[in-house]
Amino acid sequence: MNIWTQLELRFRVNADRPALTDNNGTSISYGELLVKVKGIAARIRAQSAVGSRICILHTHSYFDALAVLGTLAADRIVVPMSLNYGETNCCQIMMRAEPCLLLSDVDPLPDSIATIIKDKQIGIMQITAESGETWNGDAVAVESDLAMLMFTSGTTGVPKGAMLTHGNILANLGDIAAYFTMTPEDHFLIARPLYHGAVMTGEFLHGLMHGARITFYNEAFSPRRLLAFLAEKACTTMCATPTLFYHLAMNKRKVELPALQKVVVSGECLNPQVAEQILTSFPGVRFFNVYGLTEASPRVCHLDPEYFLAKIGSVGVPLKSVRIRVVGEDGIETARGEIGELLVQGPNVMRGYWKDEKLTAQKIVDGWLHTGDMCRQDDEGFLFIIGRKDHMIIRAGVNIYPQDIENTLLKDEAFKEVMVWGETDANYGQRICAAFVPASEAAMSSADIIGICRKRLDAYKWPDEVLVVASLPRNASGKVMRARPQVPPPALAPVTV
Repeated sequence: MNIWTQLELRFRVNADRPALTDNNGTSISYGELLVKVKGIAARIRAQSAVGSRICILHTHSYFDALAVLGTLAADRIVVPMSLNYGETNCCQIMMRAEPCLLLSDVDPLPDSIATIIKDKQIGIMQITAESGETWNGDAVAVESDLAMLMFTSGTTGVPKGAMLTHGNILANLGDIAAYFTMTPEDHFLIARPLYHGAVMTGEFLHGLMHGARITFYNEAFSPRRLLAFLAEKACTTMCATPTLFYHLAMNKRKVELPALQKVVVSGECLNPQVAEQILTSFPGVRFFNVYGLTEASPRVCHLDPEYFLAKIGSVGVPLKSVRIRVVGEDGIETARGEIGELLVQGPNVMRGYWKDEKLTAQKIVDGWLHTGDMCRQDDEGFLFIIGRKDHMIIRAGVNIYPQDIENTLLKDEAFKEVMVWGETDANYGQRICAAFVPASEAAMSSADIIGICRKRLDAYKWPDEVLVVASLPRNASGKVMRARPQVPPPALAPVTV
């Protein structure tokens, strides 16, 4: 059974209930949505063959949603894109995926994308508010069970296309439903593009499978505006990064959100200061912390609300059908409490990378997905992510994990944000660099920072260079980009320790 078959059943059961809020703020029912999707599917079928890749790129997430559903209903392969990551990223995805059709309302298209469309003879189809014709024929047999090509953001190079099957995604949806209950009474606010696996599966498809109402927040991020939007729409459920919710907490003031019940945070390390602040600012809200990666469809672990403070920093335990191992450099499982790389196995693990057998073989070994995330498990089996394997700093032969340093320093109230990275050093192999965003506007000297570092950290973790910055560099999804920030002279100049 494929994703659309499951969705269509849910749409029929919830036909009279509100489904999506369109770009004009008007709610459409599941019955109306079904008609729209079938009309879009008919147009896609007429312009493509079974097994074709369909790229999706819109200015509003509502139209992305219609395009995704129409593509699934047409038995074609969904390839989401986002201009938030720039033209180059979209061009790389199109060149890799070789789509036959682009569903888009972007007008005019960037020149680089338009050139690829012309050179590769890719068709363009626009989705409008009108449902168009409907298609009432029987389902055509699917040539393969591939449902989506979800491309990584490409922050470390050319985007890689994770091949996710219908089985991968349905297995993950089943696991998510086991701990994160949704009902037709829920109103889900989605504030990030469907380009992200966490949004596509954990928010959009999960909400639709349970008949929830979904509203998209399509504006540039503004804490006060988003809070007002949550209040106005009476949303019950939302997912976001810890940083985004921290900013909401700091700007909440007298805004009341009586409808908000459930929040999922993911995508970044959750430090104690942030966890305590958001719990204090949003009393009565049940907070979940989760972990996943695109290659796992994406959810791997979850931390339930009752452990949110008791296990601060933990991403919880594996989903019910997911197995994990924590292994050292020798491939042998580490003892509880020791750091190693996280390996994942389960029905949610991708088939592999699109047209890249070599990289697939490196990533999936003997059926185990090598995540590249370093972690440890406590005595009760709760998982703590320490940092990326490729972010590890080797200084004088000692392995140092930037996130480990950040977690420790963020316990100090002097810092709002901290980022650590490594740079090549002739004497030690690598040196430790750190950028700090002070918690207050009061001037902070290099001596102050150095003093805190030496008080909080073991000597081998002391930064060799510190920077004071107004904010940390982030990509379009809000994740910190671990590289030297641009620091305006002279007030925020680097200081060598």
